[in-house]
Amino acid sequence: MTTDADGGTAPDVHEPRPLNAPGLFVGMAIFGASAIAILVYTMVRTPQIPAVVSLDYTKVAGSVLVAEERERDAHALQAALARRRPGFDVGVPDLSAVGFVLEGGSVHPVAGHPGIVAIYRNSLQDLVLWHQFAGTTADLPETTDVREHHGRRYFVHRESTNALVFWQDGSRVDVLTSSLPAEQVFALALAVS
Repeated sequence: MTTDADGGTAPDVHEPRPLNAPGLFVGMAIFGASAIAILVYTMVRTPQIPAVVSLDYTKVAGSVLVAEERERDAHALQAALARRRPGFDVGVPDLSAVGFVLEGGSVHPVAGHPGIVAIYRNSLQDLVLWHQFAGTTADLPETTDVREHHGRRYFVHRESTNALVFWQDGSRVDVLTSSLPAEQVFALALAVS
């Protein structure tokens, strides 16, 4: 405690403090508004087709997306899905020659396009998904991995741990997806296309 006798004075509580530069506050406000705008844009933008297909793979692996038709024969599943009128001519490949057993499939739109999905597993329980949807490969985002085989172009995409191989099949796009190495998924695509 200081007194006048000590020569000290108590500080004035009403002394003005120096003001911070307004530029700092304006900069922080702009930064915050930009971050919120980016977050909102990310949440409302339509995900691209490879991301949607990869998410379907995760849903099947987690038993969230399940086969509505439990046919194990590709022709029987194709007929069952066609009866559900998905909006295009359905094709379901038989992967048994390459060791994958059909579990079934569903009518399942892909990013707003009419589509189907078929689910396959091999003896090691490796999962392979077959999507087919109305559209063109021009609807896909660009990829640096485009391969040609016997006059057909294959577009290889990678999403998290999944490899996706897309190709045009008339008025439809076919795609195989798996967490297997990309070269194996590409070989499966060649086997069924």
